[in-house]
Amino acid sequence: RILSSTRESMGKRYICWSYEVLHELGSGQFAKVYRARHMETGELVAMKKLSIKSMSSTAARNLESEIAVLKLITANPHPCLIALIDLRRRAGKVYMFLELADGGELADEMAKYKGVGFAEPRVRWFAQQIVDGLRYLHSLDIVHRDLKPQNILLTSASPPARPGARRGEIGYYGIKIADFGFSRTLNDDSLTNSFLGTPLYMSPELADHQAYSHK
Repeated sequence: RILSSTRESMGKRYICWSYEVLHELGSGQFAKVYRARHMETGELVAMKKLSIKSMSSTAARNLESEIAVLKLITANPHPCLIALIDLRRRAGKVYMFLELADGGELADEMAKYKGVGFAEPRVRWFAQQIVDGLRYLHSLDIVHRDLKPQNILLTSASPPARPGARRGEIGYYGIKIADFGFSRTLNDDSLTNSFLGTPLYMSPELADHQAYSHK
C-alpha cells in the first residue's frame, strides 16, 4: 500500500511509500542511505536513494546492473549477502529498500583494533562467512569486483551461532556482503577485462589487466 507517492513531512521523519524514514546513515556521490521502518510490519530496512539525473551514463548502467544482481540474489537468498526488499522509481530517482545491517562496516570494526588486530578466532569467523558468501555469489555466476572492508557490513541482529561460543560473547557478528555497483553476471564461457574496483583490494588478475571470469 502506497501511503504517499513521494513523502509526507513529519519533522525530520517522513513517509516514503510504506516506510517511515527515520534518519540518515550515510551518503556518497550519487546516493544517500537512510534507516527506515515499514509502517505495517515494523521491519527496519536501509533505504538507498539515488539520483539518476546526476549520474553519468556509465554510472546509470552500473546501477541497473546492480539492481539486476540484487534481484538475482534476493531470488536465491544467502545469509551472508544483502537482499533487496523493495524497489521504487519516481521523478529521476531510484529508491532501494535493502536489508539493514546495523553493526556498521567491517572497516570501522577493524579501525577499533588498529595496532592490535583481531584475535585469530575472530579472523577465522569473519573469513569463513566472507568466503561462504563469495562462493555462493560465484555459484550464481556473479563477480563482485569491489570486495573490501567498507563493503562488508556487520549485523548484530541474530548473528549465526559460532561453534563453541560462550553465552554473551560479543564481537562475532554476522556479515553481509553489500554494494554490488561493479558486479555483473558472467556465464561459464564468458571473460571480461573491465578494469573496475578499488586498487588496494583488486585481485591479481584485475591489477594485471588480465581477462577474468566469475571463477
